[in-house]
Amino acid sequence: MITARADGVSFAVLVAPKAGKDHIEGWIRDGDQLALKVKVRCAPVDGQANDALLEILSKALSVGTSRLTIARGANARRKLVDAKGDPALLTARLNGIGELQ
Repeated sequence: MITARADGVSFAVLVAPKAGKDHIEGWIRDGDQLALKVKVRCAPVDGQANDALLEILSKALSVGTSRLTIARGANARRKLVDAKGDPALLTARLNGIGELQ
């Protein structure tokens, strides 16, 4: 689910560490909400998987990694990511990342 704010957007992410390659699988239903499923090669050690996640999202959203923060769930697979920037543009880019699986 994407939530627009005055300074950007927040969205749920489900991370799968130790994957074969870094990539975004698309939107999935995670319980009662939608989440962006992202696979990363890194193990969840010393924040490596989180860093890889932010790099992948940075490229997909065409924003610098400094514009992205993990607002909740830094030590969990389920995360809430905040992206700073134009909410309409970020929402459009997120909506363009694939179909609901």
